[in-house]
Amino acid sequence: MQRLGQCVVHHLIGRYIFEGNMSQEREDKARNYLKNFLSEYFEVKEEVPGSWPLDERPLRLDLLLRPKQKAIDLGFDVEAVGIEIKDPQSKESVKKLLDCVMQSYTYTFCEFDGVRPAFVLIYPEIEKFFEEDWVNKYDRSEREEPTKREKRLLRRLMQRANVGELKIKPNNEFVFDFGAGPFFRSDKGRSNIKGIGLNRYVGSQKKVE
Repeated sequence: MQRLGQCVVHHLIGRYIFEGNMSQEREDKARNYLKNFLSEYFEVKEEVPGSWPLDERPLRLDLLLRPKQKAIDLGFDVEAVGIEIKDPQSKESVKKLLDCVMQSYTYTFCEFDGVRPAFVLIYPEIEKFFEEDWVNKYDRSEREEPTKREKRLLRRLMQRANVGELKIKPNNEFVFDFGAGPFFRSDKGRSNIKGIGLNRYVGSQKKVE
Protein backbone atom coordinates (compact mmCIF):
# COMPACT_ATOMS: atom_id res chain seq x y z
CA MET A 1 0.00 0.00 0.00
CA GLN A 2 2.85 2.39 0.87
CA ARG A 3 4.57 1.70 -2.47
CA LEU A 4 1.27 2.29 -4.32
CA GLY A 5 0.94 5.63 -2.54
CA GLN A 6 4.50 6.58 -3.54
CA CYS A 7 3.79 5.70 -7.18
CA VAL A 8 0.64 7.85 -7.17
CA VAL A 9 2.53 10.81 -5.69
CA HIS A 10 5.33 10.40 -8.22
CA HIS A 11 2.81 10.27 -11.09
CA LEU A 12 1.05 13.41 -9.84
CA ILE A 13 4.35 15.28 -9.49
CA GLY A 14 5.27 14.31 -13.05
CA ARG A 15 1.93 15.57 -14.32
CA TYR A 16 2.29 18.81 -12.38
CA ILE A 17 5.75 19.51 -13.76
CA PHE A 18 4.77 19.16 -17.40
CA GLU A 19 1.38 20.85 -17.27
CA GLY A 20 0.98 24.36 -18.63
CA ASN A 21 0.00 26.32 -21.69
CA MET A 22 3.39 26.52 -23.39
CA SER A 23 6.38 24.23 -23.66
CA GLN A 24 8.68 26.90 -22.20
CA GLU A 25 6.35 27.35 -19.23
CA ARG A 26 6.45 23.62 -18.53
CA GLU A 27 10.24 23.49 -18.86
CA ASP A 28 10.62 26.46 -16.49
CA LYS A 29 8.42 24.65 -13.97
CA ALA A 30 10.53 21.50 -14.29
CA ARG A 31 13.74 23.49 -13.85
CA ASN A 32 12.47 25.10 -10.65
CA TYR A 33 11.31 21.73 -9.34
CA LEU A 34 14.68 20.07 -10.01
CA LYS A 35 16.62 22.96 -8.49
CA ASN A 36 14.77 22.46 -5.21
CA PHE A 37 14.68 18.68 -5.44
CA LEU A 38 18.45 18.28 -5.93
CA SER A 39 19.57 21.06 -3.57
CA GLU A 40 20.20 18.70 -0.64
CA TYR A 41 23.05 17.07 -2.60
CA PHE A 42 24.18 19.77 -5.03
CA GLU A 43 24.75 23.45 -5.44
CA VAL A 44 22.46 24.11 -8.39
CA LYS A 45 22.79 27.04 -10.78
CA GLU A 46 20.20 27.60 -13.50
CA GLU A 47 20.38 29.15 -16.95
CA VAL A 48 24.18 29.14 -16.82
CA PRO A 49 25.89 31.02 -19.68
CA GLY A 50 28.70 29.44 -21.66
CA SER A 51 30.17 29.44 -25.16
CA TRP A 52 31.06 27.01 -27.95
CA PRO A 53 34.88 26.70 -28.03
CA LEU A 54 35.27 26.90 -31.83
CA ASP A 55 33.60 30.24 -32.46
CA GLU A 56 32.59 31.55 -29.01
CA ARG A 57 28.88 31.52 -29.86
CA PRO A 58 26.84 32.00 -26.66
CA LEU A 59 25.12 29.00 -25.07
CA ARG A 60 23.00 28.42 -22.00
CA LEU A 61 22.86 25.30 -19.83
CA ASP A 62 19.61 24.65 -17.98
CA LEU A 63 21.20 23.44 -14.74
CA LEU A 64 24.80 23.14 -13.55
CA LEU A 65 25.36 20.92 -10.51
CA ARG A 66 28.35 21.01 -8.17
CA PRO A 67 28.41 18.45 -5.35
CA LYS A 68 27.75 19.44 -1.75
CA GLN A 69 29.33 17.53 1.12
CA LYS A 70 26.44 15.05 1.26
CA ALA A 71 27.09 13.94 -2.34
CA ILE A 72 30.86 13.92 -1.79
CA ASP A 73 30.42 11.69 1.27
CA LEU A 74 28.52 9.27 -0.99
CA GLY A 75 31.48 9.11 -3.39
CA PHE A 76 30.51 11.77 -5.95
CA ASP A 77 33.92 12.52 -7.44
CA VAL A 78 33.53 14.94 -10.37
CA GLU A 79 33.57 18.72 -10.21
CA ALA A 80 30.33 19.41 -12.05
CA VAL A 81 27.63 17.92 -14.27
CA GLY A 82 24.92 19.49 -16.40
CA ILE A 83 21.22 18.87 -16.91
CA GLU A 84 19.21 19.74 -20.01
CA ILE A 85 15.43 19.83 -19.66
CA LYS A 86 13.07 19.27 -22.55
CA ASP A 87 9.29 19.03 -22.55
CA PRO A 88 8.30 15.67 -24.08
CA GLN A 89 4.92 17.05 -25.18
CA SER A 90 5.52 17.80 -28.84
CA LYS A 91 4.29 16.89 -32.32
CA GLU A 92 7.73 15.35 -32.90
CA SER A 93 8.75 14.11 -29.45
CA VAL A 94 11.47 11.67 -30.54
CA LYS A 95 12.98 14.22 -32.93
CA LYS A 96 13.06 16.65 -30.01
CA LEU A 97 14.79 14.00 -27.91
CA LEU A 98 17.46 13.39 -30.56
CA ASP A 99 18.06 17.13 -30.85
CA CYS A 100 18.46 17.24 -27.07
CA VAL A 101 20.97 14.37 -27.14
CA MET A 102 23.10 16.25 -29.69
CA GLN A 103 22.77 19.49 -27.75
CA SER A 104 23.83 17.77 -24.53
CA TYR A 105 26.78 16.09 -26.27
CA THR A 106 28.13 19.40 -27.56
CA TYR A 107 27.72 20.95 -24.11
CA THR A 108 30.21 18.43 -22.68
CA PHE A 109 32.92 20.29 -24.63
CA CYS A 110 31.95 23.73 -23.31
CA GLU A 111 32.70 25.68 -20.17
CA PHE A 112 29.90 26.99 -17.99
CA ASP A 113 30.70 29.12 -14.96
CA GLY A 114 34.39 28.27 -15.38
CA VAL A 115 33.97 24.49 -15.49
CA ARG A 116 33.35 21.86 -18.17
CA PRO A 117 30.65 19.40 -17.10
CA ALA A 118 31.91 15.82 -16.82
CA PHE A 119 28.69 14.75 -18.52
CA VAL A 120 25.21 16.09 -19.24
CA LEU A 121 21.95 14.45 -18.20
CA ILE A 122 18.63 14.65 -20.01
CA TYR A 123 15.42 15.15 -18.05
CA PRO A 124 12.95 13.52 -18.19
CA GLU A 125 14.14 10.05 -19.16
CA ILE A 126 13.88 8.96 -22.78
CA GLU A 127 10.83 6.70 -22.27
CA LYS A 128 8.68 9.82 -21.85
CA PHE A 129 9.54 11.01 -25.37
CA PHE A 130 8.99 7.62 -27.01
CA GLU A 131 5.67 7.23 -25.20
CA GLU A 132 4.51 10.72 -26.18
CA ASP A 133 5.39 10.07 -29.83
CA TRP A 134 3.67 6.69 -29.88
CA VAL A 135 0.46 7.95 -28.25
CA ASN A 136 0.02 11.30 -29.98
CA LYS A 137 1.73 10.83 -33.34
CA TYR A 138 0.94 7.18 -34.03
CA ASP A 139 -2.28 6.77 -32.00
CA ARG A 140 -0.86 3.72 -30.18
CA SER A 141 -0.42 1.74 -33.40
CA GLU A 142 1.07 -1.68 -32.58
CA ARG A 143 3.25 -1.41 -35.67
CA GLU A 144 4.82 1.84 -34.40
CA GLU A 145 5.19 0.89 -30.74
CA PRO A 146 8.76 1.69 -29.63
CA THR A 147 10.87 -1.33 -28.79
CA LYS A 148 13.34 -2.00 -25.99
CA ARG A 149 16.01 -2.52 -28.65
CA GLU A 150 15.52 1.01 -30.04
CA LYS A 151 15.87 2.51 -26.59
CA ARG A 152 18.86 0.34 -25.74
CA LEU A 153 20.71 1.38 -28.91
CA LEU A 154 20.03 5.05 -28.22
CA ARG A 155 21.26 4.70 -24.65
CA ARG A 156 24.47 3.04 -25.85
CA LEU A 157 25.09 5.92 -28.23
CA MET A 158 24.29 8.46 -25.51
CA GLN A 159 26.76 6.85 -23.13
CA ARG A 160 29.53 7.10 -25.71
CA ALA A 161 28.65 10.79 -26.05
CA ASN A 162 28.80 11.33 -22.25
CA VAL A 163 25.05 11.90 -22.12
CA GLY A 164 22.90 10.20 -19.51
CA GLU A 165 19.47 10.48 -17.93
CA LEU A 166 18.22 11.89 -14.65
CA LYS A 167 15.69 9.38 -13.33
CA ILE A 168 13.51 10.11 -10.32
CA LYS A 169 12.11 7.02 -8.63
CA PRO A 170 8.63 6.71 -7.07
CA ASN A 171 10.23 6.81 -3.59
CA ASN A 172 11.90 10.15 -4.51
CA GLU A 173 15.36 8.63 -4.83
CA PHE A 174 17.18 9.77 -7.95
CA VAL A 175 19.70 8.19 -10.31
CA PHE A 176 22.25 9.61 -12.75
CA ASP A 177 21.94 6.78 -15.25
CA PHE A 178 23.72 5.62 -18.41
CA GLY A 179 23.25 2.75 -20.84
CA ALA A 180 25.48 0.35 -18.91
CA GLY A 181 24.29 1.38 -15.46
CA PRO A 182 24.22 4.20 -12.91
CA PHE A 183 26.92 6.74 -12.18
CA PHE A 184 25.34 7.88 -8.92
CA ARG A 185 22.29 7.00 -6.82
CA SER A 186 21.02 9.12 -3.96
CA ASP A 187 20.38 5.99 -1.85
CA LYS A 188 23.59 4.07 -2.66
CA GLY A 189 26.07 6.71 -3.80
CA ARG A 190 28.67 6.44 -6.55
CA SER A 191 28.58 3.19 -8.50
CA ASN A 192 31.66 1.01 -8.93
CA ILE A 193 31.26 0.75 -12.73
CA LYS A 194 34.63 1.92 -14.01
CA GLY A 195 34.51 4.95 -16.30
CA ILE A 196 30.71 5.02 -16.57
CA GLY A 197 29.67 8.35 -18.06
CA LEU A 198 33.25 9.65 -18.06
CA ASN A 199 35.13 7.77 -20.81
CA ARG A 200 35.43 9.97 -23.88
CA TYR A 201 35.59 8.85 -27.49
CA VAL A 202 37.74 10.74 -29.99
CA GLY A 203 37.25 9.26 -33.44
CA SER A 204 37.14 5.52 -32.81
CA GLN A 205 39.49 5.74 -29.83
CA LYS A 206 38.35 5.65 -26.22
CA LYS A 207 40.10 7.92 -23.76
CA VAL A 208 39.68 6.56 -20.24
CA GLU A 209 39.02 9.26 -17.65
